[in-house]
Amino acid sequence: MACHTGKFKKSGLDLSTRELAIRGGDRGPGMVPGKARESLIYRVASHLAEPHMPLQGPKLADAELRVLEEWIDNSAAFAPAVKADKLPTLPDHWSFRKPIRPAIPAVSNTAWVRNPIDAFVSAERDSRKLTPVREADPQILLRRVYLDLVGVPPTLSELNRFLADQSPNAYDSVVDRLLADPRYGERWGRHWMDIWRYSDWYGWRKGNDVRNSARFMWRWRDWIVESLNEDKSYDRMILEMLAADEVVPQDTKALRATGFLARNYAKYDRDGWMQDAVDHTALGMLGITVKCARCHDHKFDPIQQEEYYRFRAFFEPYDVRVDRVPGETDVDKDGLSRVFDGDAQRPTYLYVRGDIQQPDKEKPLTPTVPRLFGLALGKVEPVSLPVDSYYPDHRPFVQADLLAKAKADVERAEADLTKNQVAFAAAEKELAASRVAEGYERMRAVSDELALARKTLAAAKEDVLALGARIAADNAKFANPPDPAYEGYAIEARKAERKAGILKADENVTRAQMEFDQALRAKSPDEKLIGAAQKRLTAATVALTQATEGYHTVGKVYERIARSMALPQALPDG
Repeated sequence: MACHTGKFKKSGLDLSTRELAIRGGDRGPGMVPGKARESLIYRVASHLAEPHMPLQGPKLADAELRVLEEWIDNSAAFAPAVKADKLPTLPDHWSFRKPIRPAIPAVSNTAWVRNPIDAFVSAERDSRKLTPVREADPQILLRRVYLDLVGVPPTLSELNRFLADQSPNAYDSVVDRLLADPRYGERWGRHWMDIWRYSDWYGWRKGNDVRNSARFMWRWRDWIVESLNEDKSYDRMILEMLAADEVVPQDTKALRATGFLARNYAKYDRDGWMQDAVDHTALGMLGITVKCARCHDHKFDPIQQEEYYRFRAFFEPYDVRVDRVPGETDVDKDGLSRVFDGDAQRPTYLYVRGDIQQPDKEKPLTPTVPRLFGLALGKVEPVSLPVDSYYPDHRPFVQADLLAKAKADVERAEADLTKNQVAFAAAEKELAASRVAEGYERMRAVSDELALARKTLAAAKEDVLALGARIAADNAKFANPPDPAYEGYAIEARKAERKAGILKADENVTRAQMEFDQALRAKSPDEKLIGAAQKRLTAATVALTQATEGYHTVGKVYERIARSMALPQALPDG
């Protein structure tokens, strides 16, 4: 049995349930109830078929074989299966019992009791015949409360201030002040981070390749700390971590909470990603382990394998993306990692024996709550999300930031062009004065840099125009009501973007050509460097060709639409 159950299942055979034993494994059905002599399990156990079982062990005694044969001939009954509509209730364990406020116990030392909690402590002390020690000195008491609430001891001035305060509520004032201290959330947030599996991303750092978790998880960390300091309720925290993208889709402060799900991200293992979402949601928020049901019905808790995958179906649509944040357009440098519904129609299948290579595609599963919780799912209705949710770059601050960056790129390109023009003029004078080989070489290099600077500026200017055209088209499309001229704006934007792409590709070709020429002219030419430069030049040239072809295609589409919409018959080139 140890070889054919749980995670082992040698030859794919799992004997943990009657259904799995009958289904068998890699060699076909394991049993034919009522026909022991035709059953593979009996045949290998009686050494009538290879390989003999138990493997590398003695053959079963004749009496044991007769028991096995009679059992299979008598339908091979297992313990009665639990029907889906008659699942047992939750185990009688304290973690599943609904909290009930107990009566405050009577105690012998009533003078010691100052609040109901003291009464329970005193009652337990009475039961053990213990006597309380004297109260802690003020210095010790203050140190304890500081360490407990904010994690650091009080400063000398804080201690002296407390000792000098003779008011009856001096201690209560300290507690209130520390509960309002930002360090309170930092101190207690660590415990919730452990429960919810907080960590930074990891992957191949040399290539800055995020393979597990997602970027900028520290924003989720800050949300945890701030939520505790704001006294946000536990149920609200859970709701935001699992569904802020639908409950408050435009609240970027709350969207940080979905880092709980973004933390599960795995670049090359979506099934592992989904398993973590299910398993750790159950562990961290339901206080129950469900991962056993990934491969079979749970052996202890009343959770069926199908229910595991129906629970997974809640998470199946989601994906992770990085939204821009104010002041930064490069999401590799900073951003907000959050979840969204990447594919609302993505199906969920039960994996036979938990094997991701064996999805039961004949029976797609819909989401539902495991029966053990006794809660109906209720009516599922679609949520209408704002444009920002599925097109975050439409937000006004993003448009403004992108335009500001594009204009700043133009200013840098203009400054670079001016610098190169000055350098070119200086090189001309030097060449006129010397007419030596070094002067000609210097002139060639400066001339190349000047040509590149001109193309960089042209590409930067066109990028501003293309970005402005795209913003105008998007604003027309998503206006309320939409601007009827949207399609014309969109074609203009597409053509401007294509032209910007051509100029950028041309710039890249010039840069790659310069690198190639420099590799050839090196004092000690390196074949590897020359080969690498040649590859970059070839790729840049191909990209330029493709960009040019795309530009002309968009132009033809525009002309066709223009005729039907009475738009200008040609687009300006500037």
